[in-house]
Amino acid sequence: MKNYSTSEALLIKDVLIYIKEGAFENEHYIGYRVVKPDNASLFLILTEEHLFLIEANSKDLMWHIKCNSISSTANIENGIIIHLKEETEMGIRYVLLPV
Repeated sequence: MKNYSTSEALLIKDVLIYIKEGAFENEHYIGYRVVKPDNASLFLILTEEHLFLIEANSKDLMWHIKCNSISSTANIENGIIIHLKEETEMGIRYVLLPV
């Protein structure tokens, strides 16, 4: 994650206001990282409440995870792996993001 920056926090807040009709506008921003799988540009945004994956150009929300449902994270050779405390409704127990 990049270090906290006030100007970046304001930019991210604008993005969070845009998605899901402002449902996340009061999130408490911590940091972000650019993820580029398969020639796409995605933002991995961390707030105190959620972890978001957002398509950079369209600002489409790919997914979001409540932070209290994350059991651990790890940097691996070509990415980040996020382990969840419980399986999601779709049977997902972890998320792998190439970087």
